[in-house]
Amino acid sequence: MANERLVASQRERVSAHAERARAALLASAAGSSLDPISRRLRGARLPLPGSERWKYTPVNRVYERILTTLEAPAESAADDEAPPWVLSGAARARPADAQTLVRSAQQIDSQRHPIADAVAIAVSTSHGDKGSGCWTIEVDGDAQLVLDAATATTSWLQVVLAPGAHLTIDERQSPGALGVLRCELAAGARITHSRHASQDRFCWQLLDVELADDASYALHHLSFGSELRRQENHFRLLGHRSSVEIDGALLCGNNHRNDVQTIVEHKGRNSRSRQRYHGIAAGSGKVTVGGRIHIHTGAAGADAQLSNPNLALNEQTEINTKPELEIYEEDVSCSHGATIGKLDEDALFYMRSRGIPEAAAREALLLAFVREGISGPAAERGAAIASAELKQWLAST
Repeated sequence: MANERLVASQRERVSAHAERARAALLASAAGSSLDPISRRLRGARLPLPGSERWKYTPVNRVYERILTTLEAPAESAADDEAPPWVLSGAARARPADAQTLVRSAQQIDSQRHPIADAVAIAVSTSHGDKGSGCWTIEVDGDAQLVLDAATATTSWLQVVLAPGAHLTIDERQSPGALGVLRCELAAGARITHSRHASQDRFCWQLLDVELADDASYALHHLSFGSELRRQENHFRLLGHRSSVEIDGALLCGNNHRNDVQTIVEHKGRNSRSRQRYHGIAAGSGKVTVGGRIHIHTGAAGADAQLSNPNLALNEQTEINTKPELEIYEEDVSCSHGATIGKLDEDALFYMRSRGIPEAAAREALLLAFVREGISGPAAERGAAIASAELKQWLAST
């Protein structure tokens, strides 16, 4: 009974935070061209503690950050200040107006990602009279995009690929404490995305992707826990033979959180998806992985797999994993699985019997587990970053 009262009290406090954030957002957008977003936000059910999609991550921290962003003075950067990324190759970037930001936000499923509408308003508000805060990148051929050490606390990036275009994204840090990266891939277009997310104090980010016929997206994800890290990914395989491949490693140390939620919707025929996340948590760290596969009616021949092995290094470590399948088509091939275990004691004993010190043996086994979860162009750099983090963990235990 006491626990129920505590939960109810917490929900009441966070609900007050949520409504205060909603009111501030609506006031910021009043009288602007963001009215379509305001209408959705006004009727949205904002997540509260205990809600299924935010069961293990404190959503009140997100509302606090939104309020902080709204209360901060608008950015006073010069009009010609360079954006917080580097773009090269057959691509061009331009600041987008508020109407473009609205159209981009309206393409996002606000029922599953209600924070996105709040971020759209916060992004626009934080830039004052310097524009909407949204950028559009158009890619016609081969191009490279580097997201590195962004200075903006909020960001919204819309990326559009022409038929047959190929974009390589090298994301070395999250592009903002509150950020949305939205990608539209035309027929035959490809994106190869390497993400190395650092230990920021706070980060909420949404990656929202639509793929047409024969388009493909490869996401190589390495992230470290922080006071709050929440990464939401939503892939819609609209075209026939479209595909997405996700491999990732999630590391989370003491008192940190690392939460990744991925939705893959199969709508086109013969579409293909692969999700593989390897999680490691130490101390009182908390790793949360949600993976959802949705096969729509008409997506005949869909082939989807999801795998999430995890290692818990301490008794107080918490790992939450929830793979889901929702299938409305008979002619499909789907599988999913998740495990939570400890370091292989037999392998550790074998290495020690060969003269390898225990700390070095543990590090080698953990790094091998991480390396199984990451690949792509920047895999070696990611492995070096992970190795340094693992050394710190082992030295402190």
